[in-house]
Amino acid sequence: MINVPSSFRGFTLIELLVTISVLAIVLSLAIPSFQDMIRRNRLASETNNLVSALAIARSEAIKRGGIVTICKTSNPDATSPNCAVGASWENGLIVFTDGGTRGTVDGTDLRLKVQQPGSIGGPIITPTINFANFVSYAAAGAAVAGSCPPARGKAFSCLAQSQPLGWLAARLAALSREQQGLGQDHAG
Repeated sequence: MINVPSSFRGFTLIELLVTISVLAIVLSLAIPSFQDMIRRNRLASETNNLVSALAIARSEAIKRGGIVTICKTSNPDATSPNCAVGASWENGLIVFTDGGTRGTVDGTDLRLKVQQPGSIGGPIITPTINFANFVSYAAAGAAVAGSCPPARGKAFSCLAQSQPLGWLAARLAALSREQQGLGQDHAG
């Protein structure tokens, strides 16, 4: 047998198997936690997209001195996407100037932003009745529903088959109050 200096020796088979076993155990503990982190990041990202669209609609309403609406759509890839009552918020949305029928892209309305749907298996966005199909902002920046400004409502976003994340719902509610200039919500 050839004498090999100790500096050239590798791992034994048993050392390699022990190392792989320890690595497998560590990975089996880390992967579920990592998947949960990915889901929460996806939820935060989609919620931020909705909040961003609301902020754009509000700022455009103030800048243009007229009503700007954000609505859900089922066809964001269409040449001229329109609002759709039967769609869900996670299918996509449109931000547009709303000079005609409230909540409908018509006549001289200008589409300001068309947002594509989120990721597959992304969050489910559930608004209250005031904002079920669209949200409009008046020239003063207050949200309006129908003909009675200011409107109040909340939206909850959660991942499929999971509970709503309270901090995201609270963030949306706080942003809604800030945008309407209502401050603290003591009514619930």
